[in-house]
Amino acid sequence: AFRSQCYADVECKNWWLGKLKGQGQIHPRFALSRIEPDLRVNILLNSLYHMLWFGKVEMDWRQPFFCEGGLHAQARIWLSEGGEE
Repeated sequence: AFRSQCYADVECKNWWLGKLKGQGQIHPRFALSRIEPDLRVNILLNSLYHMLWFGKVEMDWRQPFFCEGGLHAQARIWLSEGGEE
């Protein structure tokens, strides 16, 4: 079962909001390529899933997000309207 609250990390949420603000639709790897050394990708991805679950970040649910254990080449994410609140 997905326990969304255990993935709510304020620092990572703010990191995603900062990376997505004003960017439109981007591939998650684009944001992750600009990661600071003190953050871990697995924690950032957990926070991204939390934000997707609660609609703070959007994705095209008709496009694959994962493929063969990684992010699909066509995956895109963006801030939802009101996602910065």
